[in-house]
Amino acid sequence: MRLASLESTQGQPIVALVDLDNESDWPVTDLLPGFTGDMIDLIRQLTEQDTQLGTPSGPDLPLSQTRPLAPISKPRRDYHRHPSRSRPCNGSTTFSEIG
Repeated sequence: MRLASLESTQGQPIVALVDLDNESDWPVTDLLPGFTGDMIDLIRQLTEQDTQLGTPSGPDLPLSQTRPLAPISKPRRDYHRHPSRSRPCNGSTTFSEIG
């Protein structure tokens, strides 16, 4: 079983526990009552609060009814900006000028 970010049948992003062997998934909200966040929030809650996911016991959803999304939709920090080296790009910047 794996954790994944999926688009639900209602078009909403969800975090789900996925069983690839049986091609099914369970929204994390079914396994962790009250959870409303994204993948980063889930990781934080599981590690910082020593929380555990419940065991899937309700009906599973067919994986074919969801669409995979990027595991982390929006980085919380901009890791690519370096204030000492950032400058506007006018489209004519070459790689040698950047590095």
